[in-house]
Amino acid sequence: MIYSQEVIDALKVFISNWGFMVKGRRSEKSIIKNSLCRIFLKTSCVGCPIFQKTSFGACLETPYADWLEHHNEFHHFSYPRRVRCEKCREIAQKELDFLCNLLQDIEKQKGGE
Repeated sequence: MIYSQEVIDALKVFISNWGFMVKGRRSEKSIIKNSLCRIFLKTSCVGCPIFQKTSFGACLETPYADWLEHHNEFHHFSYPRRVRCEKCREIAQKELDFLCNLLQDIEKQKGGE
């Protein structure tokens, strides 16, 4: 699927915010508020590049699902979710890597138009 520049830019912002999250400088609240979720939550994620990749809404079937599970189990449903321990950082890095790979795939497709 070829995405609009708005979606690609939103994915880049999403990636940037997860990069800050890995460093402990952002919370999940700021990530969701700015970027892909802003565009696609109103359509139940349909059309989102993450949904297109996984066929699941709410970023399930990505490391984000592990992020939620970890916070619920070890940080007592804390919100806004942020890096609170080394395991949080590890999962956040996995999500960041997933998103970076997704962007690379999208850019390859766009280059092959």
